[in-house]
Amino acid sequence: MFMTQVEPTMAPIEPTMLPIEWLSHMATIVMAIVAIVAALYAAFQYSFGKKNARISRACELADYFANNIIWRIVLIPHIVPNSHVKKIKWKDNLLFNKSEALRFIDEFKLLEDGKKPESLLAFNANFVLNARLYSPKLSAVVVLPSLTVPEFKDESARKEWNKKVSEDINGVAMNQINAFVMGLLNDLEWFCMNINSRVADGTVIYQSLHSTFLSTIQTMYFFISFINVNGPADKYYTNIMKLYNKWCKDAKKRADVHQRRIDKVEKNGTVFGSKT
Repeated sequence: MFMTQVEPTMAPIEPTMLPIEWLSHMATIVMAIVAIVAALYAAFQYSFGKKNARISRACELADYFANNIIWRIVLIPHIVPNSHVKKIKWKDNLLFNKSEALRFIDEFKLLEDGKKPESLLAFNANFVLNARLYSPKLSAVVVLPSLTVPEFKDESARKEWNKKVSEDINGVAMNQINAFVMGLLNDLEWFCMNINSRVADGTVIYQSLHSTFLSTIQTMYFFISFINVNGPADKYYTNIMKLYNKWCKDAKKRADVHQRRIDKVEKNGTVFGSKT
């Protein structure tokens, strides 16, 4: 028997085709990537815009502070008692309530013999009654009544009239200056609210304003604390308290960092700016 030689044959090669399902899957992935990138870009733009808005708001607050608050702050140490400011060891977690204030009065011996705690709230009457000599703006706040001096039948009547008029004028002036002080506290509360709520970027104005703000709140500490007698659920000027404690803590941290740098320089015998 003869064997027939069989020629090898090959199946025809067909061009490879990408399945429709795979193409669809790849398109979905690409679209998802594009969507994620677009979302990240939008988030960045939103964050960038929001940050710029907060910086812009901080600049507006600084301008308001300079034009509407600073002139009143300058007068506060002349109007209200401030001898306690240097006696109290201020903390960065003040409660600003009456019980804390009374504790400070005892701890730091802030009262002279025979005086009541309320004496720390007394206004400087001489300064108030002579407001026009100190500040044209304050003279517009303290408006004293004009008087017509009557004829007196004797010296006793004249003295009695002078005494009554003096008491009346003093009462009017004190009421007006009390409204002035409370108005300043209300404006400071609004100022602090903008920073605490992050509507404005507090870091932008911290360096310029924190020292003035902290010393002012320390001067007005008893005015804030003595009206907060109903517990933490019903407190006045909570935004002032919050920002005071935060900025006070920030100031102490920065002071500690600065002191550590000084200590390091003294320890190493290195002079700032020198190259060794």
